[in-house]
Formats: sequence, C-alpha cells, structure tokens
Amino acid sequence: ECVSVAGVGGNSTVEVSVNGQEFSRNGVLVERVELANVTSVMPVVVPGGGGSTVMLRGVGVGAYGRAGVYCGFGASTASETWASAMATTTPSGGIVCTVPARGAGMRSVEVALGGKGGEMSRSGMQVEYAGVGSVTSLEPSSGVVSGGTVVTLSGDGFVAGLTGCQFGSSGSLVVADVQSSTEAQCISLAGVRGSVSVAVSTGGV
Repeated sequence: ECVSVAGVGGNSTVEVSVNGQEFSRNGVLVERVELANVTSVMPVVVPGGGGSTVMLRGVGVGAYGRAGVYCGFGASTASETWASAMATTTPSGGIVCTVPARGAGMRSVEVALGGKGGEMSRSGMQVEYAGVGSVTSLEPSSGVVSGGTVVTLSGDGFVAGLTGCQFGSSGSLVVADVQSSTEAQCISLAGVRGSVSVAVSTGGV
C-alpha cells in the first residue's frame, strides 16, 4: 500500500522498489485529479427512512465519473458510521446519490473517487434528515369551496419552515404555520364540493 504524493493532474506511472534505487518498469498508470468540491445538494431535506435520491453538483465532480464515484453520508452519533454507496453521473456533470436511512438531524454528504476507500471530498455540504409528519386529527372538518379556511392539524413531526399541507391527492402544497412539533395550521385552497384527504409533507418528503 502506497500513499500518493502531490502532483499535477493527469496520468503518471507507479513503480515499486525494494532498495529505493532500482524500480520496476511495468508502466502501470494512475490518473491524478483535483479533489472534488461539492457546491450544492438538492433537495436539502430527505426522509429518515432513506431510499430517496439527491443531486450533487460542484467543481471537479465530472472527472470522478470516469473512475467510479461513491457518495458518503456522515454520522452524527456514536452508533452511526459513515455510509458509502455507488453513485451515478448525469450528462450535465451532476452526481446522483441514493440516501441511506438515518435518524433526524443534519448529515454531511461528500463524494469519493474510485470506490469506497477513495479520497473523500471535504466540502462540508449537508442534508437534513426529517421524519415524515403525520396527522391524527384536524379542526374544523369542513370548509367553504372557495378556500381560505384555517385548518388546525394535530399530529407529530411538524417542522417550522419545512412542513406543508396538501388538500386532496393532487392538490398543491400549502406552507403550514407550525405552532409546535405536534400542531400546525394550513389555509385550505379552493376546490370542488366533497370530501378530500389532508396530508402533510416535510421539505417535500
């Protein structure tokens, strides 16, 4: 196992020696690339259960696709370890990562070249793991078809600035006024007469 030394980008040979004087002449090549710098990640809120994807963009990430790129998701507790998984690259130079399951909170996300043991970027970008909110009751249970009714929801997992309400399966998302993690208020949109479901979303999750 050898540790690389600093150098310019491009291909260079790697040879071995047992005495520091005479080296092999096998002509094995390695490619040096700049350490990637991740500048953005979308979306920034992901479900704690994992399985969704995020798109990473930045400087130098396109070169990583030639040798195989992995995404690494950081740990925030003693019981967690860094999780790495093979990623895919897009024609536009982005990197798509599948999110592993994690508890609620902030986690670093970086990229590594050439496999799980490759050099990891040190960009400091983060995603927020959020629990999927749930509704146990709401009040009032009826409103006018023209919209504008303030509906108070009780449940759990509500996050200020991230939680929204959806009236009906195809309705637009309405930003909720979160009173606490267990109570939020949403203003109903105009619709047709009849019963509709009400669901909550946290950061699009």
